[in-house]
Amino acid sequence: MLDEKGDAALVRLPEHLVANLYFGVEMFRRERHGLGLQFNVENAADRVYRIAKESEFTPVQFSPPRFFSGWLRLHF
Repeated sequence: MLDEKGDAALVRLPEHLVANLYFGVEMFRRERHGLGLQFNVENAADRVYRIAKESEFTPVQFSPPRFFSGWLRLHF
């Protein structure tokens, strides 16, 4: 994209705010066997926003939707 002088113009995307939540706990830590739990929520508000615009030939890339994940870890 060129400005009125013919120089390359920068394209800026609007600002955005994202809330990511993470919760984890280690259980039975002082015993021989243990258990770890973690739960994650990324993009908790499920907002869709533009994250990249590399050139005029590349389409705009959008943020991923709300994503839940977690893990369970056993210690023995």
